[in-house]
Amino acid sequence: MSELHRAKLAFEQVAAVKELDNYKINIRKMPMMIQVNGLAQTVSFYRTKKEQHGVILKHLYDHLLQNELIEGNANQDLVETVISLNSENYRIVTSEVMSYLQWLKRFADGRDALDRK
Repeated sequence: MSELHRAKLAFEQVAAVKELDNYKINIRKMPMMIQVNGLAQTVSFYRTKKEQHGVILKHLYDHLLQNELIEGNANQDLVETVISLNSENYRIVTSEVMSYLQWLKRFADGRDALDRK
């Protein structure tokens, strides 16, 4: 997965976020939660907080789907997909999610800085 491709999609997704403050807070927490609890538990937790975290899950799902790291469709959700992965693909998807979260965080921080000017 090229960094340029990650960056392009992340930029577009963050540009469309309406509640940037909540998004930014939750995007910063997610990598540590994944490291401590694992991807499946973290996305399950975020799913329970759909109102605040649903946009992040959608962004991650869309990224993984576009890059053919997972199989599915727009009606499926990330939790269902993650728990059905074999252990090798689970590790690959976890690594990709961690990389992608860095781009989302960078663009959220950048957009926030511009919005405050």
